[in-house]
Amino acid sequence: MNDGQASHRLSVCLWRYDRTQPLLDGRVGISGFRPVYEVLDPEKAYDAFLDASYDVIEMSLSYQLTMIASGTARYAALPVFLSRAFRLGNIWVRTDRSISSPRDLVGKTIGAQDYDMTAAVVIRGFLRERHGIMPGDMRWRIADETGTRRDGRPTRNVDGVEIEHATDISLGEMIKRGQLDALISLRTPSCAEGQDPLVVRLFGDYRAEEIAFFRDTNVFPIMHVVGIRHDVAARFPGLPAALYQAFCAAKVIAYEEMALSIWVPKVSLPWISREVEITREVFGDDYWPYGVERNVEALEYMQRLHRQEGLSGRHIDLEELFPFVR
Repeated sequence: MNDGQASHRLSVCLWRYDRTQPLLDGRVGISGFRPVYEVLDPEKAYDAFLDASYDVIEMSLSYQLTMIASGTARYAALPVFLSRAFRLGNIWVRTDRSISSPRDLVGKTIGAQDYDMTAAVVIRGFLRERHGIMPGDMRWRIADETGTRRDGRPTRNVDGVEIEHATDISLGEMIKRGQLDALISLRTPSCAEGQDPLVVRLFGDYRAEEIAFFRDTNVFPIMHVVGIRHDVAARFPGLPAALYQAFCAAKVIAYEEMALSIWVPKVSLPWISREVEITREVFGDDYWPYGVERNVEALEYMQRLHRQEGLSGRHIDLEELFPFVR
């Protein structure tokens, strides 16, 4: 890269994960660039994603697919998957609604923060493909965790699916009042705590369900990717590859530090060594893979779910989703 690139300031917005910490603390640099990091949790980063206010940003895979299909995408994705999760442990049900299995959700009212959010898409896909439950078999209520909706959040209408949007009440309050039978929540609801909780997880042993799903499908669902703004990529054509290399190097360090936890617990979990062993037994040594080739099944899975629900509007090739780095 030339000297102009070497002095270029790069604004980067992401969350503090073990796999991003080496970037944040300077152990891993971005070749030819001077990154300035802003650490924002993914909730707050969503507004920055809509505003395209950073050169590089952590962003929802689901929202990116929707924006590409609509021709409004201001970022291009890199196959760096900062957040992945099966999300079956994020389905909560009221204890007084006779819900003990996925089929019991048919005819029920379920809440979520956004209909389009990646976690909700993945959960609906699981219910559809593993249990034959269609989105229209449930009533959907969309509200914020805090009871206030931010500008720019999508208001989704889907043919054959009852979706109502609330602006003056939180999801937690709705399930407490009995307005919801079930809830998709990334946070543990306050009413799930105590000796006699009002809500419990639908899957008590959700890890067993998730491992079975992975072994059947080879899909470890992708929540978030890294995005580079189109105008920045056009100005610095070597930047996408430099970014990808930097994120891969940071992940290698995270793996090395996790391996240390087997004999020196760096993480404040008493059985972290066993967790690492179980993870490797299920996923292999590279249990959080980057790149398109290692993730074709997971990427095609999300694309299929989007097409089935009409969220993308058209098919998006992997070459279009990841135009710079494969």
